[in-house]
Amino acid sequence: MDDRTAHPPGAATRTNPRTDRIAAAVRELLGGRVSLALLFGSREKGTATPRSDLDIGVLVGPGARWTLDLAADLAVGLERRLGLEVDLVRLDEGTPLLRFEAARGTCLYEGSPGQYAGFVSRALKEYDEVRPILRRCGRALMRSERPARR
Repeated sequence: MDDRTAHPPGAATRTNPRTDRIAAAVRELLGGRVSLALLFGSREKGTATPRSDLDIGVLVGPGARWTLDLAADLAVGLERRLGLEVDLVRLDEGTPLLRFEAARGTCLYEGSPGQYAGFVSRALKEYDEVRPILRRCGRALMRSERPARR
C-alpha cells in the first residue's frame, strides 16, 4: 500500500515523527474547514532554526466561509497547541510559485482521497507554464545586481 495515496479522509499522506504532531493538530483544528492542508518551508524540510515559523498552506473546503477572523483564530489555535509561530496561507489565493513550493511539502490533511494528487498535478502544471518567465526575471535581476564596470 502506498501511504502517499491510499489513506482515509483526513489522514496525513505520509507519516513522519517530525510532522505527526503537527498533522494531528491540523486535523483537529482545521478539519472540515479546509479541504487540504500542506506543510512546507524550513520546518517541513528539516532546516528550521529556533526562530522559524510553521508554513501551512490550505485550500478552503467547499461551502466553507473563510474570513480573516477565522484564519486568525485557527492560526492562534495552532500556535498555542504547537508552541510555534504559524503562517497560514490560502493556496487558492497564492502565486504559482507558492503553490509549487507547497506541493513539494507534506500533506497534513486531505478532506477526501484525490485532493492532494489533484492539487499537486495542477501546481506542477502551473509552475511549468510560468517557469520561463521566472527564469527571465531571475536573469534580469542577476544582471541588475552586478557591480558596474569602471
